[in-house]
Amino acid sequence: MKLIFKNCIVLAATIFLASCNTKTETKTITSATELNETFKSITRQENLDFYKKDLQAWSKHFLHSNSVYWICVEDDVTLRATGWDDLNQFVSQWMKENPTPDSDTLLKQDTIDDFQVELSNGLAFVRYKKNHMMPDGKVKVLLESRTFKLVENDWKILGMTSAPGYATPKSTSNVFIHNDVQK
Repeated sequence: MKLIFKNCIVLAATIFLASCNTKTETKTITSATELNETFKSITRQENLDFYKKDLQAWSKHFLHSNSVYWICVEDDVTLRATGWDDLNQFVSQWMKENPTPDSDTLLKQDTIDDFQVELSNGLAFVRYKKNHMMPDGKVKVLLESRTFKLVENDWKILGMTSAPGYATPKSTSNVFIHNDVQK
């Protein structure tokens, strides 16, 4: 019952957002499943472009504004960029220092689980668990989120967070405990 209610809310919000845009022809999303698949597709492509080290393709997924934020929690450090200029500079430098793209074989092994989407006033809040295949063959579980903003009939990423999954002792989906803090 709860899932049916949630799907009805998502569908109503999607239809409302689609009807509000008069600048361009709107592609109407007709179901919660289609909405989830749309955001999964955008999210997967943004990840592929990042790990393929294609800065130009990757940057097309983001809103180029001072409001953009990007937070990546690693095992021993938290990386943060605020504003498009800062994010673009940070990621382009990282790609220059790490120019070798991940292999297609490796990237195709990434999976997304527990995918959730919520819509509110031209924003979409997306949360999921990503199983990322590392070059050493180990799977790294990441808890990720994206905040999207509808801009001229196109969903752009306003915010991104990524943190190691539940395997880190004492961490939860809301709180990440760095390894060095636990000692």
